[in-house]
Parts: sequence; structure tokens; C-alpha cells
Amino acid sequence: MAPNYIEKIIVKSHNPKWGKVAVSIGVLSGLAALIFSNPVGKIVSIIIGLIVLSINYLIPKLKSGIQITCVQTKPPNSVENHHNGRYKISHGIGHLETYIDVPAWATEFNIKMVSDPTIDIIPWDNKPDSVRLEGNHLKSDYDLNGFPITLKIVGDPEDIAEGEYTLKFVDVRANTTIKKVELKGDREPPEDLNVDELEQEEAEEWGIEI
Repeated sequence: MAPNYIEKIIVKSHNPKWGKVAVSIGVLSGLAALIFSNPVGKIVSIIIGLIVLSINYLIPKLKSGIQITCVQTKPPNSVENHHNGRYKISHGIGHLETYIDVPAWATEFNIKMVSDPTIDIIPWDNKPDSVRLEGNHLKSDYDLNGFPITLKIVGDPEDIAEGEYTLKFVDVRANTTIKKVELKGDREPPEDLNVDELEQEEAEEWGIEI
């Protein structure tokens, strides 16, 4: 429960009204420290001021607050693999249905996607217009509370082969890894792929004639 209370405090402190209140309390606490002749009073005033200002400025810079959930439907994946954060790259292709939850107090974000050089991570579908891709960074300067996005994992099937790779989502601002998942390569298209349900473009991706 504690993180929820912390989140609420941060959200309120970044509201324009409460943000001004927090700054005012911090400044007044500093002035009070000059007025108090009692050393204990000085120390208490300084501590109160530092706590208020740190909640308003320091914690948001150190705490990411961003949460990421991934589900894989192409190729089909098991519930166990979803639970353990293991996803497939079959014949050089994989899709991750991803939801990025941005905390209410964050007015911008910069998420770096870090993986093996043989793998490219591409925003494939559902990307909001306010989110831009710069290299391997997802960035936005807009106040987004959360959004879905389909990430396409691509690479040469022979380069990826049967290897195992790691994909990390890093909050650049907080210098924190938000989520880390495992990617398992396979040279061949998935055996349990339902060919009858594939569209032409999808079939071409898997190298299947329909």
C-alpha cells in the first residue's frame, strides 16, 4: 500500500496548486530555521523543508513509475511463457502487444529499448501520434497516462537462429530498467500457426504461400 500513497503524494505535489504549496512550505521551513534560536527547531524546520522539496522534485527524477505489460499473440505463446516474460521470434519475426502505463505526474518520458544488434524493435501498430520513435527510443512530450502499442521484433532468421536474447525497457530519465524480457529465436515459422487465419501480408512475413 505504501507505494500507492507515495504515488498519490507525488501526483498532488505536481498539481499546479499543490506544487506551489509545496514550494512555499519548503521556503518557509528554510526561513523558520533562521528564526529559531533552538538548535532542535532549526533542524526540524530544515528536515521538513527538505522532505517537502524532495517529494516535489527529487523522487520523480529517481522513481520511474512507468509500468510495461507485454502479451504475445504472434507467434502464439503459452500462458506460462507470458508469466515468465519469455517470448518467441519465429523465422525472424515476433509481435509484442504492449501496454505502457505512464504515471499521472510524468508530463514526458523517454523509454530506451535495448536488445541484441541483430534484432530490431519497431513500433508496428497503435502508436499514438504524440509518441515518436528516435533510434531505439520511444519519446513523448505530451501528458499521456498510458497507451497500447504493437512492437514488431524483426531480424534475419539465420542471424537470430536458435539463440536467446534479452530485451530491456529503460526509463532514461530515472536511469532504471522498467522491464526485462527474454526472446527465444527459431529459424522456422511456428508449427501451431493457423494458416487459414493469416492475411496475405502476414503470410508473406512468415514466408508462407496461401
